[in-house]
Amino acid sequence: MNTEKFKILVGVLSGMAVGAVAGLMSSIISGNSAQRKLEKETDRMKKEMSKTLNERVEGLVKSYEKTIRQVTTELKNNAEKNKQQKKDQIAD
Repeated sequence: MNTEKFKILVGVLSGMAVGAVAGLMSSIISGNSAQRKLEKETDRMKKEMSKTLNERVEGLVKSYEKTIRQVTTELKNNAEKNKQQKKDQIAD
């Protein structure tokens, strides 16, 4: 996975979180109960965004690791084939 795509994903998710919090903060808050509700909702959103971001990052890391393993295996196989072909050529 491209690091630039990862940076874009993190930027988008961060922007969403900041926008949501800014929208809630700019709304008219009256009384303690509304403030407590706002704090709870903000905390809930923060936890949800963090969980989602962590899941996405873990998925990207797993995908990256899988790709690296596949490429490494392919390179090893190609090296072995080339080695065997050279041995066969020398034997002929």
